[in-house]
Amino acid sequence: VGGGDVGNGFLRALRHLRVRGTLPIVDPKVVGEGNPNRCLYFTSDHVGLPKAATLAQAAQPDFPELKLEPHACTFGELVAKTGPVDTAIVTVDSRRARRSLQKEIPRRVIDASTTDARAVI
Repeated sequence: VGGGDVGNGFLRALRHLRVRGTLPIVDPKVVGEGNPNRCLYFTSDHVGLPKAATLAQAAQPDFPELKLEPHACTFGELVAKTGPVDTAIVTVDSRRARRSLQKEIPRRVIDASTTDARAVI
């Protein structure tokens, strides 16, 4: 959940592991002008494009056995469409956004965010 700088960094690190299957990338936003300087897979040519689709396309070559599946919607919208999921990897950098995700959240949450995790989430 989240296709910004932490999501980019998460995928950049994940490429060193042999992962298989499908990984949905969920983000309703577009790449902003400030994203390319801190998002490892984004360039200035990506500004204005949907984050989820852009990240999936840019990172896919690093994952020969993993299908990156973009969803330009909120996590709640995805859950409403596809049903509950077992695990969500949350990379959003807003405490408010992370807390709101708990309303739709799965059985397990892996919090890969970078802002102030003082409690078990």
